[in-house]
Amino acid sequence: MEIDPETAWIVRKIFDYAVEGHGSNYIRRRLEKEKIACPTWWNRNKGLRNTYTKHEKADPENGRYIWDFSVIEDMLQNPVYYGAIASKKYVYRFKLGVIKEKHPDEWIVVENQHEPIVDRNTFFTVQNLIRKRQHPINEEFSLFSGIIKCAECGKALTIRSKIKAL
Repeated sequence: MEIDPETAWIVRKIFDYAVEGHGSNYIRRRLEKEKIACPTWWNRNKGLRNTYTKHEKADPENGRYIWDFSVIEDMLQNPVYYGAIASKKYVYRFKLGVIKEKHPDEWIVVENQHEPIVDRNTFFTVQNLIRKRQHPINEEFSLFSGIIKCAECGKALTIRSKIKAL
């Protein structure tokens, strides 16, 4: 793998914003405000892709500057940017395909495989900040799970509890 000098500065900028404590939605808004083109546009310009995003189709002039926050989330968690390669990212079953994504802690990561774009300390600082921002997952299931449905739309109702900060 080789670093693309045309786009490496964008990756570093995204990680810099994340180290400052900003989330992916804030980073997305900043990139759009600064008129930095999304990865689809860059790949299409290099001949690596021939598709357009829905934003580019709706607004051909400014659509290339619209980022999807999930792309930024994936970038911030991808060990490729600090010189590692990750595998076993998904639960996969023969004939069924990908069933679900695994948590990054469950991936098999082999480090020092290529030149990094961001240093290891920056990457792991961002990982710690991401973990701190996440809400705890409630593993308890309600007795009425899947039974109580919304009268208007038919979707299952869920229980939400708010944890008070100390």
